Amino acid sequence: PEHWALSQDPLGCRSCDCDVGGAHDNQCAVETGQCRCRSHMVGRTCSQVEPGFFLSRLDQHTYEAEEARLRQGEVVERAQSPGRPATWTGAGFAHVPEGGTVEFLVSDVPASMEYDVVIRYEPQVSRGPATPRSRL
Repeated sequence: PEHWALSQDPLGCRSCDCDVGGAHDNQCAVETGQCRCRSHMVGRTCSQVEPGFFLSRLDQHTYEAEEARLRQGEVVERAQSPGRPATWTGAGFAHVPEGGTVEFLVSDVPASMEYDVVIRYEPQVSRGPATPRSRL
């Protein structure tokens, strides 16, 4: 499972490497390595969009908390440290204390449908998992 091209090659068989968004799973044909593609996705690993179709990025619509309306909070700009990957997007962070709110004005959503809302945050203390509350 999850491998193909078993042969006399000293390196052994190859990983399927199916695209996480384009394939149903990481299973592929044992002989060809062809992954099981979702609708309108093509290629051995299902990483290409079928001609005539469009696939938006997962973060096509990104809203920065530091550009939103903050109640009981402040914007903290942060520069990236050399040699370390950024763990944020935008100019920095919005520091929002417990009980504070962040209101986003969303005006560029093209259609009324179900969307997955992802909130990226970094807790300031490690008291166990934090669960942000949201109201849409």
